[in-house]
Amino acid sequence: MSSPKKLSPNLSKLRDKITRGESKIAEQAVSSTEKKTEAVLEAGQGVAEATHVTEESAGTVQKEEDKNWTVLPGLTFAKFQRVVAPYWQENRDANDNAWLWLGVTLLLSLAGTGVGAEYGILSREMVDRLQQKDLDGTYDAVRTFLGLVAIGAPVYGLKDYSSWLLMLRWRRWQTKYLSKKYFSNRAFYNVQLFGYVDNIDQRLTEDVKFMCDQAMQNTVVAFRVVTDLIIFSSVLASVDKDLVILLIGYSCIGTFLTTVIGSGLTDLYKAQGSVDGSLRYSLMRVRENAETIALYEGERTEERVVVKRLSAVLDNLRQILTRQRNLEVYQTYYGYLVTALPLVILAPKVYSGEVGLGVLSQSQSAFFCIDDRLVATS
Repeated sequence: MSSPKKLSPNLSKLRDKITRGESKIAEQAVSSTEKKTEAVLEAGQGVAEATHVTEESAGTVQKEEDKNWTVLPGLTFAKFQRVVAPYWQENRDANDNAWLWLGVTLLLSLAGTGVGAEYGILSREMVDRLQQKDLDGTYDAVRTFLGLVAIGAPVYGLKDYSSWLLMLRWRRWQTKYLSKKYFSNRAFYNVQLFGYVDNIDQRLTEDVKFMCDQAMQNTVVAFRVVTDLIIFSSVLASVDKDLVILLIGYSCIGTFLTTVIGSGLTDLYKAQGSVDGSLRYSLMRVRENAETIALYEGERTEERVVVKRLSAVLDNLRQILTRQRNLEVYQTYYGYLVTALPLVILAPKVYSGEVGLGVLSQSQSAFFCIDDRLVATS
């Protein structure tokens, strides 16, 4: 029978130090738990609540049953407000006026909608002049159109730029705000010890980024939907009221089918963030504890953990790709049909001479714009 493997004196001393260090840390944690619990609940709450905001894509915190109105699954309005409101209520930086930047962003978005409506009018004018064989009128319409392009191009660029800039300012402030809570009252240690939040590095980076980005995008998109619906619906109504009815019905059907076909994607994105974070944590843990793992010969165990978590990442990603493929095929069919529907309604009027080809072109553009906005919100 072989004798047990004998460690070198240096390795034996190192293991003894590690053992004594772990024992000392455990004793300190037990003795200070009661004193720190109240501080941790307050300081760690902000970080924990921030994770709920991104549960649609990467949250892993267990859903709580709450009778309050919910903004997202597992996220009540009260929790959402506690995470989002500080930037808009507590930010006192004179150079970072959140409400002013938001007003500028929405104003530029409204200007972009107005420019888009003018594009439609001028496009109709150019097509009508061509149909009438009015060469001088066509050139005049083209010159006006080029002038509008010179004004409209910067508007389109600035409206997106202002939104991105506000998102970056918000992310910077929100990350500093949560980091301050994280490093107060040793919350960073207790969050890890008591398991309040997993993959905290991902929560303070990717999740904060996602929250700010999605909040800004949803706000701007909702505003554009309202303004586009008002402006372009009036354009369609002036041509034929049946177009407005057809548009609303078609968009409702499209939104419903998009929701059905894309159902489950939200949960899959949420799970993807979780499994990605777990895989990164496994690799990071090996890097930070390389000496201990080598000392206790734990390479094979760590390798099995990494391979298992990689398999979970790939399996979930395959499900996402399958759902996205189905949704992409449906949206392609749906998008091409949009261009044909106004033609079906207006073809009799075009042949009778009641409306020109320019009106048909403008109606198709307005129809597509509103439908795209309504379906995008789903």
